[in-house]
Amino acid sequence: MARTRSWSDLSAGSRNRYLKRAAAKGWSGGQFRRYYESGGNLAEFRGHARTPERPERATRNPQRYGEYRRSGRGGKTMRVFTPDGLRSVEHLSKRERSIVGRHANAVKRALLGDDDGLERFTGVEVNGVPLETDLGRMWRTYDPMDFRFEDLYPEVAA
Repeated sequence: MARTRSWSDLSAGSRNRYLKRAAAKGWSGGQFRRYYESGGNLAEFRGHARTPERPERATRNPQRYGEYRRSGRGGKTMRVFTPDGLRSVEHLSKRERSIVGRHANAVKRALLGDDDGLERFTGVEVNGVPLETDLGRMWRTYDPMDFRFEDLYPEVAA
Protein backbone atom coordinates (compact mmCIF):
# COMPACT_ATOMS: atom_id res chain seq x y z
CA MET A 1 0.00 0.00 0.00
CA ALA A 2 1.43 3.36 -1.03
CA ARG A 3 1.56 5.96 1.67
CA THR A 4 0.43 9.47 0.90
CA ARG A 5 2.39 12.59 1.65
CA SER A 6 1.41 16.22 1.61
CA TRP A 7 3.34 18.47 -0.76
CA SER A 8 2.51 21.47 1.42
CA ASP A 9 4.26 19.85 4.43
CA LEU A 10 7.62 20.16 2.66
CA SER A 11 9.73 23.25 3.26
CA ALA A 12 10.13 25.65 0.36
CA GLY A 13 13.80 24.68 0.05
CA SER A 14 12.97 20.96 -0.16
CA ARG A 15 10.27 21.58 -2.75
CA ASN A 16 12.71 23.62 -4.85
CA ARG A 17 15.45 20.97 -4.63
CA TYR A 18 13.04 18.21 -5.68
CA LEU A 19 11.63 20.31 -8.52
CA LYS A 20 15.13 21.10 -9.84
CA ARG A 21 16.04 17.41 -9.81
CA ALA A 22 12.71 16.53 -11.45
CA ALA A 23 13.34 19.10 -14.20
CA ALA A 24 16.82 17.64 -14.78
CA LYS A 25 15.15 14.24 -15.28
CA GLY A 26 12.65 15.76 -17.72
CA TRP A 27 9.68 15.67 -15.34
CA SER A 28 7.24 18.52 -14.99
CA GLY A 29 6.58 19.96 -11.55
CA GLY A 30 3.11 18.43 -11.59
CA GLN A 31 4.44 14.98 -12.45
CA PHE A 32 6.86 15.04 -9.53
CA ARG A 33 4.25 16.42 -7.15
CA ARG A 34 1.90 13.51 -8.02
CA TYR A 35 4.81 11.06 -7.63
CA TYR A 36 5.67 12.53 -4.23
CA GLU A 37 2.09 12.62 -2.92
CA SER A 38 1.39 9.05 -4.09
CA GLY A 39 4.29 7.79 -1.95
CA GLY A 40 6.91 7.37 -4.67
CA ASN A 41 10.32 6.09 -3.57
CA LEU A 42 12.39 9.21 -2.94
CA ALA A 43 15.68 7.35 -2.49
CA GLU A 44 15.15 5.80 -5.92
CA PHE A 45 14.23 9.21 -7.34
CA ARG A 46 17.52 10.61 -5.98
CA GLY A 47 19.41 7.75 -7.62
CA HIS A 48 19.95 5.61 -4.53
CA ALA A 49 17.71 2.60 -5.06
CA ARG A 50 20.55 0.10 -4.54
CA THR A 51 23.26 2.31 -3.09
CA PRO A 52 23.22 4.22 0.19
CA GLU A 53 23.10 7.99 0.06
CA ARG A 54 25.87 7.98 2.66
CA PRO A 55 28.45 5.14 2.39
CA GLU A 56 28.63 4.59 6.15
CA ARG A 57 25.00 3.44 6.03
CA ALA A 58 26.09 0.38 4.05
CA THR A 59 27.78 -1.00 7.17
CA ARG A 60 24.61 -0.64 9.23
CA ASN A 61 22.42 -2.49 6.72
CA PRO A 62 24.52 -5.24 5.06
CA GLN A 63 21.45 -7.14 3.80
CA ARG A 64 20.29 -4.17 1.74
CA TYR A 65 23.69 -2.84 0.68
CA GLY A 66 25.80 -6.03 0.61
CA GLU A 67 26.34 -5.81 -3.14
CA TYR A 68 27.43 -2.18 -2.78
CA ARG A 69 30.04 -3.14 -0.19
CA ARG A 70 31.31 -6.08 -2.25
CA SER A 71 31.70 -3.82 -5.27
CA GLY A 72 34.63 -2.09 -3.59
CA ARG A 73 32.80 1.17 -3.03
CA GLY A 74 32.16 2.77 0.32
CA GLY A 75 34.45 2.89 3.31
CA LYS A 76 38.24 2.71 3.28
CA THR A 77 40.92 0.08 3.59
CA MET A 78 43.22 -0.16 6.61
CA ARG A 79 45.69 -2.68 7.92
CA VAL A 80 44.44 -4.33 11.08
CA PHE A 81 46.21 -6.34 13.80
CA THR A 82 44.43 -9.72 13.70
CA PRO A 83 45.16 -13.14 15.21
CA ASP A 84 46.51 -14.06 11.73
CA GLY A 85 48.91 -11.09 11.58
CA LEU A 86 48.67 -7.63 10.04
CA ARG A 87 45.94 -7.80 7.41
CA SER A 88 44.32 -5.29 5.02
CA VAL A 89 40.59 -4.98 5.65
CA GLU A 90 38.44 -3.19 3.08
CA HIS A 91 35.25 -1.16 3.33
CA LEU A 92 35.73 0.16 6.86
CA SER A 93 33.31 2.82 8.00
CA LYS A 94 34.48 5.92 9.83
CA ARG A 95 33.49 4.30 13.13
CA GLU A 96 35.43 1.13 12.30
CA ARG A 97 38.50 3.12 11.27
CA SER A 98 38.40 4.85 14.62
CA ILE A 99 38.31 1.48 16.38
CA VAL A 100 41.29 0.30 14.30
CA GLY A 101 43.26 3.41 15.27
CA ARG A 102 42.49 3.00 18.98
CA HIS A 103 43.38 -0.69 18.78
CA ALA A 104 46.69 0.08 17.03
CA ASN A 105 47.58 2.58 19.77
CA ALA A 106 46.73 -0.01 22.44
CA VAL A 107 48.89 -2.60 20.64
CA LYS A 108 51.87 -0.26 20.50
CA ARG A 109 51.48 0.73 24.18
CA ALA A 110 51.19 -2.94 25.18
CA LEU A 111 54.28 -3.92 23.19
CA LEU A 112 56.27 -1.07 24.72
CA GLY A 113 55.12 -2.10 28.20
CA ASP A 114 53.42 1.22 28.96
CA ASP A 115 49.82 0.04 29.18
CA ASP A 116 47.93 -3.13 28.43
CA GLY A 117 44.54 -1.74 27.32
CA LEU A 118 43.92 -4.58 24.90
CA GLU A 119 41.27 -6.30 27.01
CA ARG A 120 38.65 -3.77 25.90
CA PHE A 121 39.07 -5.07 22.32
CA THR A 122 38.29 -8.69 23.23
CA GLY A 123 35.58 -9.93 20.90
CA VAL A 124 35.62 -6.72 18.81
CA GLU A 125 35.50 -7.13 15.03
CA VAL A 126 35.74 -4.66 12.16
CA ASN A 127 33.95 -5.72 8.99
CA GLY A 128 33.88 -9.27 10.33
CA VAL A 129 37.61 -9.43 11.15
CA PRO A 130 38.55 -10.00 14.82
CA LEU A 131 41.12 -7.75 16.48
CA GLU A 132 44.19 -9.29 18.14
CA THR A 133 44.25 -9.11 21.94
CA ASP A 134 46.76 -11.85 22.86
CA LEU A 135 49.90 -10.01 24.01
CA GLY A 136 52.05 -13.14 23.87
CA ARG A 137 51.15 -13.81 20.25
CA MET A 138 51.80 -10.15 19.45
CA TRP A 139 55.29 -10.34 20.94
CA ARG A 140 56.04 -13.20 18.55
CA THR A 141 54.54 -11.35 15.56
CA TYR A 142 55.18 -7.60 15.84
CA ASP A 143 58.20 -5.44 16.61
CA PRO A 144 57.03 -2.20 18.28
CA MET A 145 60.06 -0.33 16.99
CA ASP A 146 59.08 -1.09 13.38
CA PHE A 147 55.48 0.04 13.85
CA ARG A 148 54.47 3.35 12.25
CA PHE A 149 51.00 4.86 12.20
CA GLU A 150 51.23 5.17 8.41
CA ASP A 151 51.49 1.39 8.17
CA LEU A 152 47.77 1.17 8.90
CA TYR A 153 46.92 3.00 5.68
CA PRO A 154 48.04 1.01 2.61
CA GLU A 155 47.59 3.93 0.19
CA VAL A 156 49.82 6.18 2.35
CA ALA A 157 52.50 3.58 3.07
CA ALA A 158 52.91 2.61 -0.60
